[in-house]
Amino acid sequence: MDRRPALQLSDDEVDAFLRENGVGVLSLADDGDAYGLPISYGYDGDDRIICLQFADAPWSRKRDFVETTRTASFTVFELTETLEATSVVAQGPLSSVADEEAPQALDALADNAVFTALDESGVPIEDAVLRLFWLEPETLTGRHFDPFATE
Repeated sequence: MDRRPALQLSDDEVDAFLRENGVGVLSLADDGDAYGLPISYGYDGDDRIICLQFADAPWSRKRDFVETTRTASFTVFELTETLEATSVVAQGPLSSVADEEAPQALDALADNAVFTALDESGVPIEDAVLRLFWLEPETLTGRHFDPFATE
């Protein structure tokens, strides 16, 4: 019995998957050091861009890594009880959201972001610096894998 390989998702399937989820893993880099963090996101499917909101503390590693990352990688994934897996990977530069783009960014976050308490990392909201970023994918790909499907 042949097993079916991972199937490439269409652009429409990638868009739907990103709209249905709200948390992924952002990977940043500084020379040979990597930093990955779970983060909530918003997805603007019209422009196919991802919005990220950072709550930086004065000691934040994110702040340092954002400054040194040329190409960020962002992964959103699901794994079912039957071991079917779906993932989308976006790779591209991070850029600050301009003031005039803030309404678009906040709309994207409102559509599907899943926010966690800002003080979980010991940062009271009044001490956090909130910053909005776009991840503008140069590549945006998705795959679905069903380990029990056959050709």
